[in-house]
Amino acid sequence: RFDKKNRFCLYIKLGNSNKNNNTNKSLTVLLMNPSNTFPKDIAKQKKCKPGFDQTIRNLITFANEKEYNQIVVLNTFSYR
Repeated sequence: RFDKKNRFCLYIKLGNSNKNNNTNKSLTVLLMNPSNTFPKDIAKQKKCKPGFDQTIRNLITFANEKEYNQIVVLNTFSYR
C-alpha cells in the first residue's frame, strides 16, 4: 500500500550483475527528506509520471560505477 504523504523507503533495482561471482551488492543510503521520485512500476500504480530527481540520479550513477545491484533509500523524515 502506498501513502501519498509519507515515504519511508525507496527500492531501486539496477541492471548490474557482478561478473566475478553471484553476490548481490546493495547500497543503502539515509537521506533527510523523500524525493519526488517514482520508478516506473510504482508510478504506474500511483498513476503519476515516473522519474528521478538529481539526488537519486547521482546515487544511481555512483551505484553503477561501483557495480551495486540495488539501492535502498531510507528517509529520516517521511512526510512529503
